[in-house]
Amino acid sequence: MEIRWTVNDNYLLRTIGGESVLVQVGEAPDPKLENAMISINETGAFLWNLFLGTPTTEDEAVQAAEAAFSAPEGVIKTHIHAFIKAFSEIGLLIKED
Repeated sequence: MEIRWTVNDNYLLRTIGGESVLVQVGEAPDPKLENAMISINETGAFLWNLFLGTPTTEDEAVQAAEAAFSAPEGVIKTHIHAFIKAFSEIGLLIKED
């Protein structure tokens, strides 16, 4: 069974000055993130909203991103894997039980 991921609901995605930013509204999962605003790009915002809506597997995220964005074969999968790895390591994405 594949892991399903969801966002940490202690963060909200907001647009500030035309930039997508994750804003802390609850307890930070890592002390390094305390009171931090995290800037993310368009693809990161797309993925955040995807994982926010419904717990999603990596493969489902890749399929959704490939439908929304154009990139050479394999690039989207590599980037989504890196996004999930980085965001889960710092507690911004969490495994859904």
